[in-house]
Amino acid sequence: MHRKGQGRSGGLGMDQEREIMDAYSEAVMHATQVAGPAVVQVRTQRAPAAFFGLVPPRQGLGSGVVVEAARGRIVTNSHVVAESETVEIGLQDGRRATARVLASDPGQDLAVLETHLGGLRQVELSTRPPRVGQLVVAIGNPLGLESTVTAGVISATGRSLQSPLGEMTDLIQTDASINPGNSGGPLVDSAGRLVGLNTAMISGAQGIGFAIPAATVARFLERVDGGQVERTGRSDRLYLGLSGVPQMLEDGSLGFLVLQVFPGTPAHAAGLEPLDVILSVNAEPVSTPEEIQAAVQRAGRRQVPVEVLRRGERLRVWVTPAALRG
Repeated sequence: MHRKGQGRSGGLGMDQEREIMDAYSEAVMHATQVAGPAVVQVRTQRAPAAFFGLVPPRQGLGSGVVVEAARGRIVTNSHVVAESETVEIGLQDGRRATARVLASDPGQDLAVLETHLGGLRQVELSTRPPRVGQLVVAIGNPLGLESTVTAGVISATGRSLQSPLGEMTDLIQTDASINPGNSGGPLVDSAGRLVGLNTAMISGAQGIGFAIPAATVARFLERVDGGQVERTGRSDRLYLGLSGVPQMLEDGSLGFLVLQVFPGTPAHAAGLEPLDVILSVNAEPVSTPEEIQAAVQRAGRRQVPVEVLRRGERLRVWVTPAALRG
């Protein structure tokens, strides 16, 4: 004989499981109701890639979140609005308006937009450090599907990724589904507070996404207010245009696992693919973002060989690093 609501093996009974699921659903719904109205769709147009405008402007799609309603300020990823000629935002209530890029820091993949629209709702930035196992909700516009919500947990903190400008550090890893178009959207806690800003995913894999912590976003906004971040600028730093993490191989050696290859970059032109493992750049063994950046800088703007392990086969591709255009 067993007590009502308790499994025969001492586990949770059906009533207890139902209560837990109801509490989980309530937490996700509450977070969505609080933060959802502050999430915006970000559409961009970039200059044509051909002469005389014979090729239509390239369009981009991402997400953003209102952080200062009174000043019409929205935070998003720098790569979402990079090189954009025009930026348009769309709200959940159906309103659309143009926005301008107020400031951008490609190194941190953060940007601030400014719009004239009134009646905005803003999200509160969490001041608590993210905790592994914490419930989080990702809100955004994946693949153009507006106001999409996915839930998961924080899988790890303090992660590092190789971005087009070098290394991004102290990132949050989450299993909440993040897809193209989610970039720049918020990762919120059960109270609807901003825990992080979605920035990257592993192409071809499920349950591995990354977000910039709210503390980093807050410091960035302080720098913008202090005039320490410019909207545009040029950098002599060279890049390949991919993100990734160190990867241990079967023989115990280390390589660099490619998570994402950014369109229109040297890595994309060379045919590098997500889930490739980079073994060396210009004959220099690499396994960390710092090593890749250093090898690229030493190589300069000339074609260099990149040794890659792809589905068990060793390949050599040739890449010409490029200077970042702010």
